Amino acid sequence: SQYERPHGKALPPPLVPPMLAGAASDFRCFFFHKPRLALFRDIDARCEHMLQRGFLDEVWRLVQRGQLSVAEKGERSSERAIGYRQALDYL
Repeated sequence: SQYERPHGKALPPPLVPPMLAGAASDFRCFFFHKPRLALFRDIDARCEHMLQRGFLDEVWRLVQRGQLSVAEKGERSSERAIGYRQALDYL
């Protein structure tokens, strides 16, 4: 069968690696596009929402319990996560 692009041009069926040829699942990859400015606005709004709901207090409590380390940043995955790293730097 053929897959249709939004522009109406037909695409050949996807090439399936031999190891997945008999797989019971159909693996497809989709990409969604949103203008960069809209993405930046969404990220800013999400960050503001997190700060208003007490994100910095949460990070401080984790540091006090020893679950996040200010001195040894990057040791745990949560410390490398976006947001926690910046909060640790801020605190």
